[in-house]
Amino acid sequence: EHVRSYSFLLDKNHNAILASVFEPGTYKKLYSYHHLINGFAISMSPEQ
Repeated sequence: EHVRSYSFLLDKNHNAILASVFEPGTYKKLYSYHHLINGFAISMSPEQ
């Protein structure tokens, strides 16, 4: 249960970071990494 709670917290933090940097709808989060590493993958336009 602790692992699930921590994974949820990391995913929530990833979303908060992305929302603070990008305008809504200007990126697509592809995946949140939270098992072996902490991070995320996104798709952006060349202008970004």
